[in-house]
Amino acid sequence: MTMWWDLLKEDTEQVILREIEKEGGALGMKNLREVVPDEDKLKSTLDDMINQGKIFVHEDGIYYHNINPKTKWKKVVPVVIVWAAWLLWTS
Repeated sequence: MTMWWDLLKEDTEQVILREIEKEGGALGMKNLREVVPDEDKLKSTLDDMINQGKIFVHEDGIYYHNINPKTKWKKVVPVVIVWAAWLLWTS
C-alpha cells in the first residue's frame, strides 16, 4: 500500500528530475531551491535519489543524471568499435 507521503516524495523527485532535464541534464542547488523551496524536503529527497542512483553529484556540487562516470564508457565503446569496423570495411 502506498502511503500519501510516498506520493508527495515521488512528486518531489519528478519535479527535480524534470528541472534537471529542462536545464540540459545538470543543475545547481540554487536552481533546485527555486523549484523545491522546503530545504529539508529537498535535501532528504536528493540524498534518497543519490543513494538510489537516480542522480549523481559532481565534485563541484552540480547534480546531474544519465551520465554515470562509471558506466559511460559502456555506452561509448560499442560505438567506437562499430565506427572502427566501418572504417576498415570501407578502406
